Amino acid sequence: MITSLLQACMQGSSNLSVLTEIGVRQAERCREALRNISFDRCFSSPISRAKTTAEVLWLGRDEPLVFLDSLKKAHLFFLDSLKNVEARQKYPKEYTTWRENPANFEVNGVYLVRKLWGTAREAWREILSTPGKNLLVVTHKSILRVLICTALGLGPERFRAIDVNNGGISVFVLNKQGEAML
Repeated sequence: MITSLLQACMQGSSNLSVLTEIGVRQAERCREALRNISFDRCFSSPISRAKTTAEVLWLGRDEPLVFLDSLKKAHLFFLDSLKNVEARQKYPKEYTTWRENPANFEVNGVYLVRKLWGTAREAWREILSTPGKNLLVVTHKSILRVLICTALGLGPERFRAIDVNNGGISVFVLNKQGEAML
């Protein structure tokens, strides 16, 4: 079983923001919800919001946290760190594409969501190559969406078909054939 907790903001890959008091309380509630599950390992994005969340969740465990760059939040280029209203005003065309057709959101020839599919595959390789039955993953909304999509065999055009919430818990169970069930 792989349990994933997310933290999301329109912060992109910025490491400037910190987990808010609300975020800490969400992490504490999640830790309480997960307290009866014995996890073999915890993987986290090294970006501060997810890292702090992982530290709250993993408090008192013997195994060290494992930080993976493949779990970092998506880099949104010029949209990074903007509030939705600011992004919509400054870059209306790009913002609309990001919100309504993310598989075709492109900056300088880079299709962000399509690139995330490769990042998610790398994250799955790193996570699933680790021994253990129960693994905890702490990451961000965009990469969690892509982890879910790739696990379920969905393509980039389905990116917005998966919705997850801040402080939410998603549980993947792998069947005997190695297929993920959410």
